[in-house]
Amino acid sequence: AALAAACGAAGAPQAPGPAQPRAPLSVEARRTPKGWELRVTPPTTDVDGGALTEPPRIAVFAADATCLGPPLTEAAPGSPLKLPKAAGGWDVTAWQGRQLGVPLRVELPEWTPPPPAPEPPLAFRTPDGVVALTWQAPAEPAAIVEVERDGEPLGRFPGAQVTLTDTPPVDARAPRYRLRWVGPDYRTPWSPVVEVP
Repeated sequence: AALAAACGAAGAPQAPGPAQPRAPLSVEARRTPKGWELRVTPPTTDVDGGALTEPPRIAVFAADATCLGPPLTEAAPGSPLKLPKAAGGWDVTAWQGRQLGVPLRVELPEWTPPPPAPEPPLAFRTPDGVVALTWQAPAEPAAIVEVERDGEPLGRFPGAQVTLTDTPPVDARAPRYRLRWVGPDYRTPWSPVVEVP
């Protein structure tokens, strides 16, 4: 109802509300096994340049249908928005109080399943304590490789790189490594963990 009112629904006169929020600052679309996932950076100001009183909620409508019905999906700021496995245009907008913000058009290509989680890296420790890691190249050439040691980021590497050496802290227990592939519109699950004694 609040969204409909923001689009000029008939009714009793209302007291002036907050100004219309600006368009979202950015939208990142990712492929997931169930469809598209949008991560939206909401605006911080309204169209008049004033600061928003609180982070606005985010809503997604079919293209050019922002005021024709309820949103396809909506969420609190910072929460991902789920969309179906479909290509096409979507209008992403912020809303606060009774005001729908300026829409930002997002065009999504045809959905295809993202790559599965990679196999765990092969790992061994050299006599001088260095850990050598080797893994398969990503399934999609545009990907990069993220590697973690004991749940902490170890680095982001070009997709063509398939080896890495690491010197874990001397007093650390057996380090545990895992990796994942990251592409322009997908992020695989993490690989199984490999522990290096």
